Amino acid sequence: MADDAGLRLRLLGAPQISGAGAARASALLGMPKTLALLVYLAMAGPGAFRRRDDILARFWPEADTTRARNALRQSLFLIRGRLPDGALTSRGPDEVGLTGVGVDVAAFEATLADGRHDDAIALYGGPFLDGFRLYGESDFDAWVVLERQRLERRMVKSALAMARRSDIDDAASDRLLDFALEQAPY
Repeated sequence: MADDAGLRLRLLGAPQISGAGAARASALLGMPKTLALLVYLAMAGPGAFRRRDDILARFWPEADTTRARNALRQSLFLIRGRLPDGALTSRGPDEVGLTGVGVDVAAFEATLADGRHDDAIALYGGPFLDGFRLYGESDFDAWVVLERQRLERRMVKSALAMARRSDIDDAASDRLLDFALEQAPY
C-alpha cells in the first residue's frame, strides 16, 4: 500500500482505515453511503478520477439532478473533512478523485502483476468489502459483487499458481489448494 505514514484503506475483508489521520477518517466507517463513495473513488486507482455524472447515476439514480448534485456535494464535504488535506482532488468541475491514500486492493493487484503470488496471498484479507452493503442501492451493490468476484478469481488463480510451484512442499501445496477450493468451491 502507500507508505506507512499515510492513510490506508483496507477493502479486502471488512473495511478498515489505518495510518496517519485514521482516527478522524474512521468516522466514515459509520456513514455507509459516504464510505461507499470513498471506496468507489479509491477503486479508480491512485491519482485517477471519476466523473461526477457517473457518481450521480450510481449513487443517486432516483433523485433529480439538483438533489443528486447537492447530495454529492454534501458527501464530498464529509469526505474532505475527514481525510488529510489534499486527499480529495478535483480536475475541473466534472471529475473528482483521491490522492495519497493507500488501498490494499491496489497493492494486491500490483503484487499479482509482479508475479509475487506469495505476497498477494498475504495481502488478501478476505472478500472485497466483506459484510458491507448499501441496501436499496442496487447499482453500487452490483458493482461490489462484480469487483468481489473479479478479485476472488485473481486470488484463486494466484493460490493455484503457488500450489503448482516446484519449490514448495506437498503440505504447503495442499494448504494452497484447500484455500483456493474454500474461496471458489464450484
